[in-house]
Amino acid sequence: MTHPGGEPVSGRSIALFLAGFMLAWSLRATWLYFVDESIGSEGARLAYSALIKLGLWVVPAFAFAAWARRTPPLRYLGVLAWPRSVEWLYTATLIFIYLAAVANFEWLLNGNLPSKTHFLSMSRSAGISILLGAPVMEEILFRGLVLQELAQLMAWPAAIALTSLLFVVVHLPHWLWHAGPDISISTRSSGLFVFSVLAGYLYGLSRSVWPCVAAHTANNALAAALVHA
Repeated sequence: MTHPGGEPVSGRSIALFLAGFMLAWSLRATWLYFVDESIGSEGARLAYSALIKLGLWVVPAFAFAAWARRTPPLRYLGVLAWPRSVEWLYTATLIFIYLAAVANFEWLLNGNLPSKTHFLSMSRSAGISILLGAPVMEEILFRGLVLQELAQLMAWPAAIALTSLLFVVVHLPHWLWHAGPDISISTRSSGLFVFSVLAGYLYGLSRSVWPCVAAHTANNALAAALVHA
């Protein structure tokens, strides 16, 4: 079996890539996070965070596609692929069902309800970061690269499950460093895993990162709107 770029399938290159990425991001999210905390302006802090994420998530993904797979990164990572109308309709239906399920779960378990006022209270810079920056960068790496690579080595369900596990793991260092072990981390991890499974399924449906980005944006928007009733 070969990759879309014509290179033989090998788990070694993506394993080394992931090991380096996990190490670099863990350091940034823990010991080096004091830099973020030292920036007083929210806009400047979010801009700095976005640049760091761009440098650690997106640029390496593009470099991996170009150098390790010898193929145009935008095409390889699913950025240029645009879903058909029927795929967008299916995507919108699944996102709606997912959001309804999450909203009901939050209400029943935590007493949280979506609030338009709470959502609109976000600053413009926070909105851009949460609803645009993070979804695009995270989906390019985890669905465009990681899931695609793992799907060349194993069945799609296993690739989606492993990608989702890695997606949870990459968030844990920051959560544990700043809040310590807490039962809420288990809940957040479970929710993140479920979302990642949905995003992985959407990528498999269209081979495009954009349905995944749409689901990610919708998920973040709901999280930003939730407030304790």
